[in-house]
Amino acid sequence: MFKALTRNLESSVPKEILTGDSILDDYLKSLDVRLAGGKKVRKAFLLEIQDHLLEKKKNLLETLPTEENASKAAVEEMGPPEELARSQSSATWRTFWRHFLSSSSIYFFAMLFFSFIDEKSGTSALNCFFQSLWFGICMAWLFAFVFPPHQIDVSNIQKDTYTVEYSKGLRFLSISLSLFSLFIVLNSLTNIFGNAAYVGIFKTKAEYIFFGTIYFLLIPVFFANSLRIYVSPDGLAYQRLLWKKHIPWKHIVQITPAFGSSSWIPHYWKNVLHIRFQINEKKHGTIPIYPDMHGRTNLLLEIEKRIDQKPQLESAK
Repeated sequence: MFKALTRNLESSVPKEILTGDSILDDYLKSLDVRLAGGKKVRKAFLLEIQDHLLEKKKNLLETLPTEENASKAAVEEMGPPEELARSQSSATWRTFWRHFLSSSSIYFFAMLFFSFIDEKSGTSALNCFFQSLWFGICMAWLFAFVFPPHQIDVSNIQKDTYTVEYSKGLRFLSISLSLFSLFIVLNSLTNIFGNAAYVGIFKTKAEYIFFGTIYFLLIPVFFANSLRIYVSPDGLAYQRLLWKKHIPWKHIVQITPAFGSSSWIPHYWKNVLHIRFQINEKKHGTIPIYPDMHGRTNLLLEIEKRIDQKPQLESAK
């Protein structure tokens, strides 16, 4: 029942995804019943898979005798629909929680601000907090399960120079929420351990401890979405807020899982990777790259290609 709700009670297969090839269509239908989200959300994902299948089939027809063989091989190369559905579901829930945190935080601050201005309203910080939870759930549900994801313009990522990043709106929101969270933490510390230099937001020390801790834990969550990675023929440059560092291709060592591959690790976090680079002979650094960043696939392919070329280049010297 819960899965049906995430699909907004829409069980029909989007007609636009059908190709006329029974083997490919059966695969797409099998995948559709496993996906989360309403028809528009599922359609956006299925059209991307359809495009990959048709491209694979076209390439395989050059070596295989019949269309049926090419279709079967294309489906096998694409992998089990359960794996693709798990990946899509993980990304969709990631969208849900991201919008939940951002929407509920904005609503909480707004309600708290207006209750502070109008003291006669009698609205407590705890009441604002619970209202913000409901608002966050509603907004997150709309953005994750109703509205289709932003269609990425991939026309620029085929060039030598491109950017791997989250959307501009999300980066701006993440930076704003990071600063808001930092303000809450500093305000809480000031009111817990000393005389406030300015008017406090909450009424009791318990509220300062509770909300200060929550927003302290949220700072790295919001801050992570401000990451940008600039790719050029010379190497990578990664930026967080105003801090930027350039790394030549020759200093990049390998790509490793950020959190390992144990079975208990959630699927999304298994796909968070670290680009490991050499700072000096004894020290290495890492750049995180998240599954839902635009241009991630092209960057990983570029790094793997350059790492594979390293032994050949060194032996040729």
